[in-house]
Amino acid sequence: MPFITQGKTNLKYILIVVVLAAIVGGGVLAYQYWWAVEEDGETIKSQCQIYSREGAADKAKREQLYPTREGDNKIALKFKEGSEVRLRNGALTSLCDEDFSQINDLIGNYPNITTQRLFSRSEEELTEEYRIVKQENPDVADLNLWYRLTLPESTSREMVDNLINKLNEFYVVEIAYPEPPPAPTPG
Repeated sequence: MPFITQGKTNLKYILIVVVLAAIVGGGVLAYQYWWAVEEDGETIKSQCQIYSREGAADKAKREQLYPTREGDNKIALKFKEGSEVRLRNGALTSLCDEDFSQINDLIGNYPNITTQRLFSRSEEELTEEYRIVKQENPDVADLNLWYRLTLPESTSREMVDNLINKLNEFYVVEIAYPEPPPAPTPG
């Protein structure tokens, strides 16, 4: 079938090309939306629906908002919503098969560091509470995604700051910052 017949464009041929282009283009966009997350030029395959919640702390302003001080040895670590991070046998893992080997390797490079959940209530209780509250407030944080890293008290400020900055480079980390010391007791 000739493309141009007697000076006229074959509309059926053009329609077929446009439909095929729309199908292929839609497939590419669907793949990028559902199966790949682009971060700093690196494609991360994911089964999680990872997202930053409205009002999340800005990692770029971490040093201004949460500067590391001498004596800081505890790090608050919050993962992005949808990452389904859990602590299992002393290592961070994802319930939706995200690869946490690089984060666990980084943490493992620091001697005598401990990782623990920030909240003591059970995962099940926090999950149920999150499910209920999220219906009214879609930007609520999942408390199961908060962790505390504790380094030995003798750890230098530079070492703590270095770990925080490296953690904040990971796409799945919402923010890591030095945990403030507890308020003094009144009296």
